[in-house]
Amino acid sequence: MTNYQTHLPVLFHEVMEMLPASLSMPNRIPSRYLDLTFGGGGHAIEMLNRYPHLMADLVDQDEEALQAGQEKIQNLGLQSRVKWHHHNFAHVVESMAQENDDLFDMILADIGVSSHHFDSGQRGFSFREEAPLDMRMDLRGDVTAADIVNQYPEKELVRIFQEFGDEPFALRLAEKIVETRRKTPFRTTKELETLCFYTYPKALRHQSRHPATRVFQALRIEVNQELVVLEKSLKHAVKLLKPGGRLAIITFHSLEDRIVKHFFQSLNSTYKNKTEDSEEILYKMISKKPIIPTDSEIALNKRARSAKMRILELLGK
Repeated sequence: MTNYQTHLPVLFHEVMEMLPASLSMPNRIPSRYLDLTFGGGGHAIEMLNRYPHLMADLVDQDEEALQAGQEKIQNLGLQSRVKWHHHNFAHVVESMAQENDDLFDMILADIGVSSHHFDSGQRGFSFREEAPLDMRMDLRGDVTAADIVNQYPEKELVRIFQEFGDEPFALRLAEKIVETRRKTPFRTTKELETLCFYTYPKALRHQSRHPATRVFQALRIEVNQELVVLEKSLKHAVKLLKPGGRLAIITFHSLEDRIVKHFFQSLNSTYKNKTEDSEEILYKMISKKPIIPTDSEIALNKRARSAKMRILELLGK
């Protein structure tokens, strides 16, 4: 089994500080927590240890993460309080909402690729090591990054690189990819990384951001349909909150954060415009600005520097 290294998850202390009060209240009815992106399990395990009455639904579409998580939870003796879901989290929240399942005190999603996948390199998320050009978070998925690079029309590649990567040389890169793949299809991360490096202008090849960074990000988002999944998930997740329950979303780039921000703002406006006889469901944003890592956290974990967390609370029904 793949070894998932123990690490302090992003915004760990901030998440713990923002947990709803209901988790701390002694109650015969167990509190419920839904972790939509279990990953290394740092947030979930701390909550289970901190609140003995807490029951948790843990979700991950990655079989490696799921297997490692199940072993970790069992070793800690927490398995009787956990229910596992091996699915894309959009599928999980949609199914729960349709089935009128029990509601949750806290729902958390830490969006993006886990540090494990970047560090291991075996799945093609990073170009630091030679690996198949895959990038699927769920290996049951049909489309890989190699499929996109080798089969998508040039215009689609340009769109993906611009829209999902904000790549300034999207057209130049797409043209070179199409020209190259006519002779030899792309199969590995290093093949694509090398093309990106030499397609960039010489003066920009050795800056702090590698020429392949935006292309790899854009491909990963397209392979896993990350923005579509996020938008779909938000609409269903808010239906699964108990009154007083909170939905926290941690994002790592502006496209994700913009989706969360606008969705939360649209529900928060209902809270602001409430009238005396309104029977609308009321939601409130916990803070107007996103919660970001401290300088000390960023010093320990550079990947945390772009993290932003937004939290929505259900006031009542």
